[in-house]
Amino acid sequence: MKNWSNIPFQPKKIPFFYGWISVFAGTIGILFSIPGQTMGISVFTDHLINALDLSRDALSFAYMIGTGASALVLTFAGIWYDRFGARLVSIGAAAGLSSALILVSYSPELVKTLSTWVPVQDSVLAFVVISFAFFAIRFTGQGVLTMASRNLMMKWFDQWRGRANMISSIFVSLGFSIAPLLLSGLIDEYHWDGAWRVMALIIACFIIFAFIFYRDNPEDCGLIPDGRLLKSRRNQAKNFQTRRQYTLKEAQKTRALWVFSGIFAFYSFFITGFTFNVISIFASFHYSEQKALAIFIPTSVIAITVSTIANLVSDYTRLQNLLFIMLAGAFMSSGGLIALGSSLGYVLFIIGNGLMAGIFTVLVSVTWPRFYGRKHLGAISGFSSSFIVMASSLGPLYFSKIFTLTGHYTVAGLIGMVIVTLLFIASFKAKNPQ
Repeated sequence: MKNWSNIPFQPKKIPFFYGWISVFAGTIGILFSIPGQTMGISVFTDHLINALDLSRDALSFAYMIGTGASALVLTFAGIWYDRFGARLVSIGAAAGLSSALILVSYSPELVKTLSTWVPVQDSVLAFVVISFAFFAIRFTGQGVLTMASRNLMMKWFDQWRGRANMISSIFVSLGFSIAPLLLSGLIDEYHWDGAWRVMALIIACFIIFAFIFYRDNPEDCGLIPDGRLLKSRRNQAKNFQTRRQYTLKEAQKTRALWVFSGIFAFYSFFITGFTFNVISIFASFHYSEQKALAIFIPTSVIAITVSTIANLVSDYTRLQNLLFIMLAGAFMSSGGLIALGSSLGYVLFIIGNGLMAGIFTVLVSVTWPRFYGRKHLGAISGFSSSFIVMASSLGPLYFSKIFTLTGHYTVAGLIGMVIVTLLFIASFKAKNPQ
């Protein structure tokens, strides 16, 4: 393993702590998962509807099936991570994501070819093909590549985890916020299918990048987490040092795993459902499309500011305190959705989404290694990620059906406030099991 970790070069011979290169590499890995994220797929939604001749509800249902199926196997991906390490798993995920993008770019042609072999309506074949494509894209992109890249960074740090995550979060938030515009430009330049092929080629190049820079553990490279720490720094963070390395089964017996995962899942559920239906939601309150899309800019500014501060604070405080702030943001966002037609509701919605997003980027990274150790980090984070991905599969259809049944989205906000209240009550006993 040591020889593998020292190929093509030895990290311990770098003139500074290699963990910071791992932060850079992991951040790039998360950014390369954008084609598998909701904001990366939503740009192509209308193009897929037209090319495959599917209704919006049918495409949303296919998205739910593909994403939900990926969530069911994501825990196994976490086990693979613990067994094979970040480098091999990320290379495999990138190869899978690149192949999946090629597949979906040729999905109309594939449907026509299959229709000559299978005596089934084209709409049914299109639904099956795009469901499988969504599964492949979501599993490899949003699921495995994101999880492996995030865990890579966290394994290289212990007492400086918050600072490391702060640097990564800033660039990830910026990258995610401008991604829709960049993808839209690719579509204008190369058409929707050509844009996916260009991304597939770029992600294929990431395989080489991951082989060169990804390293699984500092110990395999003759190093220790954080590098060399000042004595005073050790004293400041001594209360957060991990003493026990939990297995997944042991972690599942603690309240913290379920409560934190539940709150992460609500965030994914709410934000994905909102993002997927953003134009329709704002149109129901008589806002223009420009007004709807403009909400992402101030939300990103708040999220980046909050995540920067929270990452620094996370090295010194209990993560349960940050969880309360995230829940406050979730409550504000749900309430803002109810009153979105007013100026106050509009502002509350922006602030609430920004708080949720900012704290989420901190907690989803630093919680599991602090609570349960690094030895089984892949299995535990993969288990939690399965909740997040499953929730994201349900959000778009949930919002869509509420609008179909009621003609507005107010009920979604009301139900959201009830769920957040229940999670808030449960979170009082969600303490660090260490």
